[in-house]
Amino acid sequence: MEQNKQPLLSICIPTYNRKEEIQKQIKLILPQLTEEVKLIVYDNHSDIPVKSLFNDEELQHFTIIRNNVNIGGDANIARCFEYCTTTWLWTLSDDDFIKEDGIKKILQYIKANPNATFINTWSPIECITENVNDFLRILSDREVFSAAFAMSTCIYNMDKLKYDLYFYYKNLSSMLGTLIMLIRHILKNNGKCIWINNPQVHLNSDVGWNYREFIYRSFLLIQEFNETKEYNKNLFLGLYRTDYTLIYINRSSSHLNWIDRLQLLYNVSMKQGILNALKYSPKEYFKCLATLFLGPIKRIFK
Repeated sequence: MEQNKQPLLSICIPTYNRKEEIQKQIKLILPQLTEEVKLIVYDNHSDIPVKSLFNDEELQHFTIIRNNVNIGGDANIARCFEYCTTTWLWTLSDDDFIKEDGIKKILQYIKANPNATFINTWSPIECITENVNDFLRILSDREVFSAAFAMSTCIYNMDKLKYDLYFYYKNLSSMLGTLIMLIRHILKNNGKCIWINNPQVHLNSDVGWNYREFIYRSFLLIQEFNETKEYNKNLFLGLYRTDYTLIYINRSSSHLNWIDRLQLLYNVSMKQGILNALKYSPKEYFKCLATLFLGPIKRIFK
């Protein structure tokens, strides 16, 4: 008689007041579950308890952990890491809906790379990094930097990373806590990271962040690694390029008016230094300037 396989992967979904999204996501996932996968929903004290949205038969196949109070979005995500009991963890947004055979593909990536520390499935550059220099060099690319903390595209080896959870909790307020945890681990231990361009979810194009908050909080990453002089050039390049991009892109959820964008551009460029911005981030920097000043000028002369 074949023994049951031990769960290899936890899929953890933090959620709050997203009734339609969590129902759709769970119904897409349930047919894909195998005995190698645990599905856990962290309900951050939603007004309508997530448990009430599913029938008894559905509830047999996954676990819901409901917080007694709303502990904040970042802390709710952190619980996924703290209470993970499997080797691998995939944190999944409730509105990045899983693709058909998505779990099967993720398991294939894991089994092909059992000793990896981290797998990212949304990297524009497909490669394997095995030391800190290569890891930080690839993070200098803005799109790779963004992918490295896009929740639904990251799979973590918790056997390796759980000892660095301290750095996640220390930097929760940065909105980059998972990335800081990962960087700290790589700085100490090197470690194999797999970068693939094949996300197994339909990524929501508008993440709903408050961009102002993200940019100011992102400076905590600079504070965390500023002493690492030999590494911080590449690391901070990806950060600054991401911050500039958030300033000039126009999304309804960005909550930024023209004055906000101008103030953010000033603060980010002062943090990086104007000469460094011109030398290392010219594309993103000049795009900010063009967006902020050419657009209004054109409207004046229409």
